[in-house]
Amino acid sequence: MNRLLQITLAFVTMTVLCSSGCDKKGPDEVKTDKVSVSVESITASYEGVTKDIVVTSNCDWGIYAEDKTWIKLSAGGGTEGTTTVKVTISENSALQNRESNVVVNYSGGKLTVPVKQTYKVEAVKVADAGFMKALLDGYDADKDGILSSVEAASITQIKANKYGIKDMSELCSLFPKLTSLDCADNDLEVLDISSLLGLKHLDCTANPRLSKIMVWSGFSAPADFKKPDGAVYVEPEIPTPQGYKLVWQDEFSEGSTLDVSKWSHEVKNAGWVNNELQNYVAGKSPKGQRVTEIKDGNLEIHCFKEDGKIYSGRVYGNVKTGWQYAYVEASICLPSGKGTWPAFWMMPVNFKSWPHDGEIDIMEEVGYHKDYVSSSLHADGHVHSNNTQVTKEVYCKGAEGEFHTYGMEWTPDYFQFYVDGKKTLYYRNPGTGVRDWPYDAPFYVIFNLAWGGSWGGAQGVNEAALPVTMKVDYVRVFQKI
Repeated sequence: MNRLLQITLAFVTMTVLCSSGCDKKGPDEVKTDKVSVSVESITASYEGVTKDIVVTSNCDWGIYAEDKTWIKLSAGGGTEGTTTVKVTISENSALQNRESNVVVNYSGGKLTVPVKQTYKVEAVKVADAGFMKALLDGYDADKDGILSSVEAASITQIKANKYGIKDMSELCSLFPKLTSLDCADNDLEVLDISSLLGLKHLDCTANPRLSKIMVWSGFSAPADFKKPDGAVYVEPEIPTPQGYKLVWQDEFSEGSTLDVSKWSHEVKNAGWVNNELQNYVAGKSPKGQRVTEIKDGNLEIHCFKEDGKIYSGRVYGNVKTGWQYAYVEASICLPSGKGTWPAFWMMPVNFKSWPHDGEIDIMEEVGYHKDYVSSSLHADGHVHSNNTQVTKEVYCKGAEGEFHTYGMEWTPDYFQFYVDGKKTLYYRNPGTGVRDWPYDAPFYVIFNLAWGGSWGGAQGVNEAALPVTMKVDYVRVFQKI
């Protein structure tokens, strides 16, 4: 009886143990990591925006943006549970859509959330309704009724026949890559293609009122140019270097004083720079005598003695913005006399220190070395103070007393200086950095007439030569099209 009871109790115990433990996971079974995200993709317009990705997981995970330049995340990862990650997308100022991904990594794999952002569609408009219709009919690629700046930038050929077009004045500014233009059978009076140097085909026939076709300097009509018999090709009145356009000028043909919207005077006492003897004043001396004036179509800079002091003028053109890379030219008549030091040159708009920031001397001359004009460049790596300057002196017969042209072409790769159209100094960018090339910055124009100083007075001065006058017929600035 006792033995039977023992066997019965043992059976009951095994049954209880089996019912309570047989459904449990075995010791070798592994938990499966799971991660999910709340969105399949993110789409944003061009404006900056912040959107949420909710990550739900039962494990550790990491998250990153493939392109961090315009996608920023509020977190780099998380642990088990639910986490909200803020995705900040910056404004898209580029003229194209952009795409990237936000990636979630975990031990079981990765999830990818595509991110797409559109760009701001800037509508291109022209004044003439017929021209606008022709552009929309032919070049509105997505047919949204807008010619976007991106669509316009891709246009190399325009066909716009029989649209009643009277004005196509935006051609050069909006379609600089144009190679073919067919604008026959319209109502044009003037057609400006003056900066479309790549234009190979032109048909502007059957425009009965078309009288002028504005072209570039040195123009020779390509074989595939067709025009009405009554229309003539007109080159710029101002000779323009090929591939350039006129962006700033002063012909000194109006008024009696300098245009203050273009020019400003330096005001400094004698000894300010280079041990020069003149006092620079704002337009006139204490007794009212002009140091600068517009007379007979020229800018005249006068240097004279008044009450024991020497007065003269130094003027800055477009001093606040200047230009970066240009062809700059002036026609100048130099004064005579030992002690004179006239100059046509340029300095940096954002000048901090010399010669680190650079100096461009288009023309300088000193009276004791008559008719020898110099062009120079100054930087840390080439400067006159240690005789390493980049310079070239040439003889220009009649520089004193006659007008001659002095020019300079400045590109990212080289400088080329000219006297009366003949090449003088040439300097190529050596590619060694700012020490030898501090010229990738805006510079402004300067005219001045110094008296004496370290160079002008190197052989003394002759005050009997005073008063003296430097004359400038014009100054012109051209930049590449």
